Amino acid sequence: MKTELASVVPFFEGLLGKIKNNSLTAVDSSMAKLWLSELEFRVADQCLQFFGGMGYAHETPISQIWTHARAHRILLRHVPKFIAWPSAARCNGAAGALHCRRM
Repeated sequence: MKTELASVVPFFEGLLGKIKNNSLTAVDSSMAKLWLSELEFRVADQCLQFFGGMGYAHETPISQIWTHARAHRILLRHVPKFIAWPSAARCNGAAGALHCRRM
């Protein structure tokens, strides 16, 4: 879990740099939404496991965090896939290599 969280920092700093330079694309933001919502759920799920059966009681904060992370994962993963995946598919093959370098 610590490794996954540490890997977010350089990625997120790169996105902040693109925002500053006004060069953030829809593909970049879609990848961020997709990856970070998946990471949020994995971290919340692992934290829920630490609490055992008590973690599933809705009165506990970890249960509420897990519920929200699950909703984010479901809601935020569909739209970014439709934006990020077609651009990744164009990167396959020699014809798409030039296009991918510009992304």
